Amino acid sequence: MKTIIVFLLLFNSFLLNAQEQSRYIDLKKLHIKGVVFSESYKIVGNYYPCDQGRVTISDEDIIQAELLLERNLYKKGLTYIKRSVRQYVGLRNCKGERIVLMQLISKKCTRHIKRRFQLDWKRDYVIGHGDYFEKNRYHYLINLDKQIIEE
Repeated sequence: MKTIIVFLLLFNSFLLNAQEQSRYIDLKKLHIKGVVFSESYKIVGNYYPCDQGRVTISDEDIIQAELLLERNLYKKGLTYIKRSVRQYVGLRNCKGERIVLMQLISKKCTRHIKRRFQLDWKRDYVIGHGDYFEKNRYHYLINLDKQIIEE
């Protein structure tokens, strides 16, 4: 019985911590819904070759990154950017520049992820491999200080 109580207390603590590490945003003017992960949220993997630490990005940073993405991709006919939800992670590169790791996930993929893996894109950073994920998930590294999309 004591083990169950300890487990429940630890699990509850984990859930409270996870809730504080991400925040949902709805940028109505840009028709964008997403989640911003704070600098304390742990992501498995190396998504940037010169990651010098995490930063928490503001709504203004997100708007700046979205406008840059739209100018560069939407004009090329890549309409999926308007039909996707977003996940944002803030990084700092070797030169101290602010980088937004932006992940676009198709709305149909979010339902699949929740049903199949019991993950919620609003709380969990989605990592997946294979054809399905490759067709329904896109990553962009946006350098806010240089105003460029990095490859």
